[in-house]
Amino acid sequence: MVKFVRESTASKAISAWVITNRRGECVAKVQAHFAPSGGVSVGVFDSERDVQHGRAGGYGYDKLTAALSGLVVAGHTLADHCEVRLRPPRGLPGFPRGYRRKGYHTANLMHWVRDNADSPWRALSETERRAAMGRDDVFTGFSDCYKVAGLEYLTERGLRVHRAI
Repeated sequence: MVKFVRESTASKAISAWVITNRRGECVAKVQAHFAPSGGVSVGVFDSERDVQHGRAGGYGYDKLTAALSGLVVAGHTLADHCEVRLRPPRGLPGFPRGYRRKGYHTANLMHWVRDNADSPWRALSETERRAAMGRDDVFTGFSDCYKVAGLEYLTERGLRVHRAI
């Protein structure tokens, strides 16, 4: 016999989060149902918008984040993994080491070189990179910068995400 509600089958099928701003005021509520068939349904109750719904199914990936993708919570549009990507800064082939932007993270460290200031940057292979060590015209950075996925994006933007259930 189940002693606690959290140990019941029903409680394992639902989750809820309360989103608050820095002052502790509730700005949104997110509810999710994890179906036995493997699908996830979410509902977002935002103080500034109508109720929004999302759904994801299939196999082998983060269905909660996929179901939240495209929904707006407290004025922030949520994204799936690697769904939203920034362009590199002007004149650079990628993002420099140490590049920071709230709600985004860099990925895929690469090395580029160009023959002169007017020529385009080209990616170096591992063999070429070893040979080019010490040259001034080698740029080392990240090829991609993606928006943080799901509810984690809200914490990156200064909101607090409280797991209620």
